[in-house]
Amino acid sequence: ANIVRCELDASNHFAPVAEQIAEQAKGAKLLILTNPNSPSGRLLARQEVGVLMSLLSPETRVWIDETYIDYVHAESAERLVEDFPNLIICKSMSKFYSLSGVRVGYLVATPKLAAELETYCAPWSVGLIAQLAAIEALKDADYYRAKATVTAQSREALQAEIGGNGGVTIIPSVTNFFMIHLHGGGAQRLVDDCKRSEVWLRNCDSLSPRFRDDYVRIAVKDFESNGKIAQAVNQSLTNR
Repeated sequence: ANIVRCELDASNHFAPVAEQIAEQAKGAKLLILTNPNSPSGRLLARQEVGVLMSLLSPETRVWIDETYIDYVHAESAERLVEDFPNLIICKSMSKFYSLSGVRVGYLVATPKLAAELETYCAPWSVGLIAQLAAIEALKDADYYRAKATVTAQSREALQAEIGGNGGVTIIPSVTNFFMIHLHGGGAQRLVDDCKRSEVWLRNCDSLSPRFRDDYVRIAVKDFESNGKIAQAVNQSLTNR
């Protein structure tokens, strides 16, 4: 396969733009989109996903990984499958539902397309325990929605604590993580500094050659842990 990567605009904080993606995907047999994106946490809203689908050829199959979409549940593009038979939505339950140990997820597609894809799947790919865990999790939507609200509040509070430092720019995010852009580089130094305070951050260099020691990804924790993260990050930035 000839793989073409759609590079998001760093000057626009990696915001995905439907028209730009559609232009770069012209003639493609398959478009794969992670939405919200990792590691940026940026979202292509459901309405914009519809715009993207309308701009693409029906011959272009579109696979959207919505692993983190439940942090902004209303934006899932699942229902667009009814209007676009070339659309596939893949949902992992490892992150939002904390079911990483059982390795369970699901796929949304038209019956015709699902039947076609099923011929490539191994039988019994999801065990009984994983199926039961997934079903029970999906029954308790109110609990998970409440957790999503708390996560959003924790993320905004942590971003505010770190964003007051003039040496960084916070990349907007809708997920349980966000990136910071370090002005003048030093991502690995920040990661190493925080490690000494038992705070573990992710240097984004391993995720894209474009980052070049300029970006760090931070996972959102509870309010108390976030305070420890902010203190370690701000102390490192102050000592640069």
